[in-house]
Amino acid sequence: MKKLLILGAGTAGTMMLNKLYKILDLNEWEFTIVDQYKTHYYQPGFLFIPFGIYTKQDVTKPKYDFFLQE
Repeated sequence: MKKLLILGAGTAGTMMLNKLYKILDLNEWEFTIVDQYKTHYYQPGFLFIPFGIYTKQDVTKPKYDFFLQE
């Protein structure tokens, strides 16, 4: 089994994981993505929290939610 390690689950790491997952043979490849943090913060949304437009739950999501989406 071939192994692919992606360091960083930011925009680039997440995009590469999702793209390669679709084109590589899953019977031959094992994917691992490593990041220091488990939570993604949508920082532009922070501006809207004081005005009640967004809540903390609206701007924080587990990074895993962005992996392997079709």
